[in-house]
Amino acid sequence: MKIMKNKSAISVIFLFLLLIFGNSAMAKDESDFDKLVNVVLEIRELSGNKKGDVNPEILEDKIDVLEGMSIYDDKDISIPDNSKSDSRFIELWDNVLQASRDSLSDSQVRVERGDPLLSERFHIKKGKSLKKSFQASKNFSISAIPQAGGLVSMTIHAYNQKGYDEHFNDMDNFRKGESYRKKKIKLPSKPTTVDIEIFNRSSKDTTLILIHN
Repeated sequence: MKIMKNKSAISVIFLFLLLIFGNSAMAKDESDFDKLVNVVLEIRELSGNKKGDVNPEILEDKIDVLEGMSIYDDKDISIPDNSKSDSRFIELWDNVLQASRDSLSDSQVRVERGDPLLSERFHIKKGKSLKKSFQASKNFSISAIPQAGGLVSMTIHAYNQKGYDEHFNDMDNFRKGESYRKKKIKLPSKPTTVDIEIFNRSSKDTTLILIHN
C-alpha cells in the first residue's frame, strides 16, 4: 500500500511540474507579433460592444501588454462619408497604442524588445480588395484584422530574382472569408518580394488593421 501511495504522489508531483514548465515554455514561444495580434483582436471585440464606453481597467491590461514593444504606426486612413464601416475599432486601437506610449515618462529610458512591428490602417469597400507589396527575408509574419463582424480572405505570393517563387494562400473559407487572417512564412535569406491581396468578404465596407514585421 505504501508503494502504491508513493507512486501516486510521485505521479502527481510529476504532472504538476510538467504543467508549470509546459506553460512556461508556451509563454516563451509567444512572440511580440502574436501578442500584438491578440491585443488587436481583443480591442476589436470591445469596439463591437455598442452598449456604452469600454471599461478603462480592461484597456489598462491591453496597454500593459504593448509596453516595450517596437511598434511603428501608420495612421493614414481615409473613410468616405457615405461608408457604413465602423470607425470605432480604429479609434479605440489608436487610443490604446497612444496610451501605451504616454504611460512612460520622459525620464524613463524605453528599451524596446524584439523585431519592429508595423501597424497600418485601411478602409476596403464592399466586394473590393487591398493590394500591398513588401521586401522581406527569413521570417515574415502578417495578420489582417477587419472590424467587428468583418470577413476577409488573403493571398500571399513571395518571389525573388534567384528563382524563388512560392504561394502561401490561406484557403480556409476563401470565398466566404474569416474573421481575421494570420500567416507566418519562412523566406530565403536573400531579399524577397512579398505581394499580398486582402479581399473584403463582408456585406459592407470595412476598416482593417494590418500587422506585420
